[in-house]
Amino acid sequence: MTASEMLTLLGLRLEDVGESNFTAAMKYSALNVAQRTAANFLNEAYLTELEFKDMVSMSGNAGMISLTGDGTFGTTTNKSTKKVIRNSIRNVQVVIGGEYKYSIHVPFNDVKKLENMYLGADNENPVFWVFGNNVTFRPTSGVTTVVLYYLMEPETIDASNDCQLNSSLHDLVVDLAESELWRMDNRTNRSSAARTSAMDQIKMLNSRFESEGPNELG
Repeated sequence: MTASEMLTLLGLRLEDVGESNFTAAMKYSALNVAQRTAANFLNEAYLTELEFKDMVSMSGNAGMISLTGDGTFGTTTNKSTKKVIRNSIRNVQVVIGGEYKYSIHVPFNDVKKLENMYLGADNENPVFWVFGNNVTFRPTSGVTTVVLYYLMEPETIDASNDCQLNSSLHDLVVDLAESELWRMDNRTNRSSAARTSAMDQIKMLNSRFESEGPNELG
């Protein structure tokens, strides 16, 4: 469903095809709130369109990557190029001597254990952890590039950009947008009905994945 088609459907749902009460700008705003809500509540398995592989250049031996993705400094050095949602770092590869090595994800609470010489990271067994808005990895020596795998923030829906989520989720997004617009219009009952419809779909999809999704290795 294109962004234009979403606006048309919202106009029908809101009984406001002529946009007397809800402007296009209001609808786009509601659709973007809805898209973010869906991306935050749905199981990551339904968000493959947001999966992103990011090549990050490293400078110095700090061993830390900022996940801001805002391009403030006009460079991707030591920072992700996209905004990461849900702290969703799927995997990290460090490039040491031209060789790609997948890193082991260590819970932050276990980081101190790396001070133990028998548990510390090395070139054959790199590790990473996430804290706040940063990814930290070890070892750092010789690492010039790090590959991040994560879920990125979806692009803004507007006249030029359609909803980035899978097309099978677009009706759900419209339900959430409808709820947001009715709420703005103080139509509590209609807002609640539309949101309930959307959240029921999310619960059903998440439940289906739990019962039908692939098993973990081992």
